[in-house]
Amino acid sequence: MQVMTSDVTPIVLFWVLLLVTLLAGTVSGTIRVVDDDWAGADFQTIGAAVNASSDGDLILVYAGVYGEHVRVNVLVEIVGNGSALTVVDGGGTGTVFEVDADGVRISGLRITGSGSQWSDAGVAISGDDDLTVDNCTFDGHLNAGVLVTQADGCSVVDSTFTECTTHGIQIRSATSTRMANLTFEGGAIFISGSSRDEYVTHTVENCTVDGRPLFFAVGGEAVVVPQDSGAVIVIDCEHVLVRGLTLTGSNVGVLAAYSDSVIVEDTVIEDQRYGIQTWQSTNTSIDNCTILNCTIFGIDLSPGSDRTEIADTTVRDCRYGVRALSADDLRIRRSAIGPCTSYGLFLDSDSDRPRIEDTTTDGCQIGIFGKWWSGGRLKNCTVRDSTGVGIDLTEVGGLLVMGCHIANNTGGGLRSTNSTISVEDTVVTANGGTGVVLWGNDSVIDGGVVSDNGADGAVLSGRGCAARNTTFEGNDGSGVMMTGDGHEVWRCTVRSNGRGIVLRSYTTNCSA
Repeated sequence: MQVMTSDVTPIVLFWVLLLVTLLAGTVSGTIRVVDDDWAGADFQTIGAAVNASSDGDLILVYAGVYGEHVRVNVLVEIVGNGSALTVVDGGGTGTVFEVDADGVRISGLRITGSGSQWSDAGVAISGDDDLTVDNCTFDGHLNAGVLVTQADGCSVVDSTFTECTTHGIQIRSATSTRMANLTFEGGAIFISGSSRDEYVTHTVENCTVDGRPLFFAVGGEAVVVPQDSGAVIVIDCEHVLVRGLTLTGSNVGVLAAYSDSVIVEDTVIEDQRYGIQTWQSTNTSIDNCTILNCTIFGIDLSPGSDRTEIADTTVRDCRYGVRALSADDLRIRRSAIGPCTSYGLFLDSDSDRPRIEDTTTDGCQIGIFGKWWSGGRLKNCTVRDSTGVGIDLTEVGGLLVMGCHIANNTGGGLRSTNSTISVEDTVVTANGGTGVVLWGNDSVIDGGVVSDNGADGAVLSGRGCAARNTTFEGNDGSGVMMTGDGHEVWRCTVRSNGRGIVLRSYTTNCSA
């Protein structure tokens, strides 16, 4: 490579960096030089230099653009000529640096163009330890700039992340990751794991999101989050107050893990992947918040997030409005959810005893979805304008639906499968499919009106279901369809339907 006058300063800095590295005594092996356009270099690609290296070698990468994917399977240091001059580009596919050895260091590079798969990243390490990434710039990553999976003791410091669509740094089931002096524009830090150590051992120092501080606390009590914070991560904390913030585009607005009594109120969260996420956190309160445009969950209550209360909150334009997964005793009051592209409320897997009152879901694919839980009630709720079923329940026991209005849902009003529920004093009207499907044992519809639905008013299927004190009127199919054993229709008004009361074949011991 010919040295021009304009090249002198970067090259001097490069050799100063080399001198500092040598004086620090971190290099114990061979120094290998990489340059993409200088015949005097040892190698023209980083990958070739790594393949020729042994543990302890130093690889110096001169200024240039290197279009490659590098697997680092030996303990080496890869040091570039500064991120403004030395670019490694994955071309929009795969992982740029796949680290498969302990103790690797990557420094002084601009790393860009990894792919969109969940395992793709600018730098990814899985199952190995003590990676150091410093003085790098990451941009143009669709999944993550840095991905740390099942690794211990890694460090990402003194680096910048821009245009990382999903995550700047993603940490999965790892421990003791240090993140310091980082600048994020867009996706910031996302932490996930299945044990306490996979949360509480990480450290975050002096990081910013879109020019505002990233608030990070572990083990705090009576924590008040500053209103100028750009994102909030609290781990193993008690009595946390998040009030009056506006959180935009950091990947997760508020993450609370292994914490108790976190209050989020009067806060706007938008353009995130997850608006609010809790993991193994109890007694969370979300009050008077607005959560908009989240690509996955507006509010995500992950396992162990029991006794969460959501009140006077709007969640819209997300894929899922609220998801509860093995999170008991959820209470939602006076809130508005939707439109959402999938589910308004998604209550799954032992999220027992939910209480949802005076809440509206509007314009979702499915307004309320429930599976594999028991107890709880829906009271005075409105479920409308879903493109699928308004309320869809599978293997739910002991739920009371009371005083609700279920209307204009394209796929039908309420459908329960292998469930035992009671529907009382509820209006189910103008839905595209069947108004109410009770398929299970001992479910009841009692009181209210089922009218003007595009198929049957109600279908009683299974064993021992009943329709009582209810008006079935103007439905395109039958007023009440019975199939199964032991159903009854008692003191109901059935009029002006396509058919009245219909008993399908194999129906026994039913009465009307």
